[in-house]
Amino acid sequence: APVSDPTSKLTARGYIHRRLKFLWSVVRYDFETRQLMRLAVPFTAYALVEGVCDIIGLIIVSHRLGTDSLIALAMVDIFLGTTAEFVGGWVEASSSLVSMAYGAGNYRRAGQYLQVSVLGYVLGQIPMAILWGFATKPLILFLGLGETAGDIAQEYAWVVMAIDTVGGVHEAFGDFLEVVGLQWYTNAYGILEALVGIGAYAAVAYLFDANLTLLGLVDLCVSSLFFCADIAICSWRGWLDHFEVGMFGDFGFHDRGLMLDMFKVALPLAFGSLFAYAEWEVLTFFAAVLGPAEAVTWAVAAYIWDIFEVTTGSIADAAEVRCSYQLGKGRPKLAELSAYKAIFLAFAASTGATILFLSLGGLLPGWMTTDPTIQAMLSDLFPLMALGNITMNTGWVCWSLIGAQGRLNIDLRGLTFSVLVGYCATITILTTILLMSDWVTISAKIREKVKAEEEEDDEEEDGDESNSSDSSSSSSSS
Repeated sequence: APVSDPTSKLTARGYIHRRLKFLWSVVRYDFETRQLMRLAVPFTAYALVEGVCDIIGLIIVSHRLGTDSLIALAMVDIFLGTTAEFVGGWVEASSSLVSMAYGAGNYRRAGQYLQVSVLGYVLGQIPMAILWGFATKPLILFLGLGETAGDIAQEYAWVVMAIDTVGGVHEAFGDFLEVVGLQWYTNAYGILEALVGIGAYAAVAYLFDANLTLLGLVDLCVSSLFFCADIAICSWRGWLDHFEVGMFGDFGFHDRGLMLDMFKVALPLAFGSLFAYAEWEVLTFFAAVLGPAEAVTWAVAAYIWDIFEVTTGSIADAAEVRCSYQLGKGRPKLAELSAYKAIFLAFAASTGATILFLSLGGLLPGWMTTDPTIQAMLSDLFPLMALGNITMNTGWVCWSLIGAQGRLNIDLRGLTFSVLVGYCATITILTTILLMSDWVTISAKIREKVKAEEEEDDEEEDGDESNSSDSSSSSSSS
């Protein structure tokens, strides 16, 4: 009989032991986990409060202003959010680049990155404002959502462009503060802004004869006041002293190396965000083919999906900051460990959010709209959205972690491979459905459908013949 090699058993046992030890290092609560949680908890708290306030605003508009205003609100957010995500590549890039500069102790460079990201975002929003200022109503009419909703949306779009611009600049400034260790202040301040904003929103909606544009102006005023106050507080506390030379003393657009770094990171992030967000908008047009109610339902469902995204996205942002910082400090092993910990935390958080969402699935449709048709459609979508939330979290976190590595240089091979993967996944699903088909049942259903259509056509022909005979008899009698 062959004699087994004891060395192979020891090797296999040692490999399993190392893997289990590594797994324990990922899931255990240690210093790196605490650092991630210090970033992720305020990120998550602020993102959840902001998302819930957005849903409350949707509920206020639906119950107070009516279905047309609800349509305008949801569709404008879908349309303008697409271009805001694309231009927001400037803001997303600053988070990674500022982290690297700050980790290396280059405070002047960190301030320059913030300056360039803000200026790039504002300049990018100008042509988008012109585009949506004139294209919003034609798109609403193209989707068959009505003249009234189109008029409301066209007027409201100008206000939302201003809100997005102020919000994007404030987001870049907030990301900067988070990188330099002020994440608790930044997120607490953001929570206060969201609560004050929804309070003012509700007060104006219920105390005055408000329309959607007036509510948007209230939101704009609150955002602008809090942004100015944020800058004043940070300057007064001296938190910007080390970075003022880079932020205000130099004009970053003259630095070719800085601009090259910014474009290398910003452009892939911009297109990635565009494709991720525009996917929802493109599907809105497909939903409109099914009917106006389906298009509105899809747009309203985006608010729920945003809650799912921020649950995972906040952890992804925290992981991006920590990994960029560790790489800038020359600690690749800690950066790798932080990445795996972030993936584990995102999976746990998305699972908890899904369970909570499913427990409220019977109540949310009635809260979000008074239209029974939209309520029924939302109830059908919620279980599928819950499943999608769990499956998307790992890829979302990995996307941010690759950005933290500065490896978002996707060429044509990357684009081709992404299309190939999409086709392979689709073919696999469709092949499975085909192989599991019950051909007998399908044939019976098709025969019943054809028979019903034939009977309907016969009834229409009989009706036409009776009408023609009646008209001929009346003409002969006359």
